[in-house]
Amino acid sequence: MKLFITITLAALAFPAIAHHSFFGRFDNSTSMEMEGTVTEIHWRNPHVHIFLEVENPDGSMTKWDLESGSPTLMQRAGIPNDAIEEGMTIRVAAWPPLTDNLEAFA
Repeated sequence: MKLFITITLAALAFPAIAHHSFFGRFDNSTSMEMEGTVTEIHWRNPHVHIFLEVENPDGSMTKWDLESGSPTLMQRAGIPNDAIEEGMTIRVAAWPPLTDNLEAFA
């Protein structure tokens, strides 16, 4: 019985450990804008991820991971799951990363 309870508690705690903090990853004191081509979109919980290929000033390309709210929150905000498709050019405003990772929260 003790083993079962320990395993159950560990399994229940895993999602809390695995989930990340917005404030530990993104700078909400400033914002950035970028325009690029959607290369992938993952419309699933816990967050929607849009991968955007952006042209740098020198002509090279950079792939950004734009994280957003959950699919439910996106739909409540008026953005249905078919609004953004691979190959589209989009312009977004986002909170930049606190690290050198090519990720932002849009």
